[in-house]
Amino acid sequence: MVRRFGATEDQALASLRGAIIERIGTVNTDPVVSVADRRILLARLGFVGFINLYFDSTPLIEPGSDAEGDASAAGSAHIPNRVVEGFVASAVDHIRAWYRATAPTDDDPRPFVYIYADHTFWRAVLEAVASAIWVLGPDSREVRVEHATRLAIYEWDKSKPVPRFSGEVDERAARLHAEQRAAIDKVCEQMGFDFASLAKKGATPTKVVSTAREYLGRDGDDFFFWWTICSRYNHAQTLTVMLRGVRTHVDLPDGGVMNLETDVAQLADLVEFAMKATDALVGMLIRRGFDRARRDPTGSVEL
Repeated sequence: MVRRFGATEDQALASLRGAIIERIGTVNTDPVVSVADRRILLARLGFVGFINLYFDSTPLIEPGSDAEGDASAAGSAHIPNRVVEGFVASAVDHIRAWYRATAPTDDDPRPFVYIYADHTFWRAVLEAVASAIWVLGPDSREVRVEHATRLAIYEWDKSKPVPRFSGEVDERAARLHAEQRAAIDKVCEQMGFDFASLAKKGATPTKVVSTAREYLGRDGDDFFFWWTICSRYNHAQTLTVMLRGVRTHVDLPDGGVMNLETDVAQLADLVEFAMKATDALVGMLIRRGFDRARRDPTGSVEL
């Protein structure tokens, strides 16, 4: 980002280049892979196996597991297990998108980083991971089912069909919305939950993220911090980028030039934290009995 005060863009960039030359003595056009770059590249390699395993398989619940018992107690195939699987799917999908978006180019071995987009990807990942952990973490079956039901109520409330300007309503969306409410009501009846009470308790992202960290021990201490930073890249874009980016300012007679870049070291910290959180989620999925059945090359599922 270049900010100009009366100068043309060429003049601004020439002044910035001159200041860099004056500071370091020379300009090497070959890209330098920093320690932070290497940390991100290593994280990319770490995520590959997780991504490939997920997209080459389908969900499988282990017989006799907590997950099977939770579904039986709730009397529902949707709550809690499909709620969990939906959040896992969202996390993996966003990780894959980030992986592809940050791929190094043929002439630059560094990960391709962005001013805004990296944090947008990771906000979605952290939110989905926290939601799944919030369901899987409690030791109590009743609490696990309650948390999943509260998340289902929150999603139901936020997914009401939106009419077009003409007043036309998506009938399919309206039907699915009604079916979702029926599934929630069935679980509430089965478990003795009161719909209104659970709706009042809520399951907002802020509440879920801030309490999910309780199930991660010390590894979860910064969960709310990183999610909040990523959220600010969405809701306070310009100021957050200015505060969190690496700024280089060059004084000019007419005001000066500012070059603003992503703080790659901070981004590496975020990515490594997300790796730890994702790894913790995988551990919880395995412990509760969520497994994956690998597909064979013909597209069928190996059991």
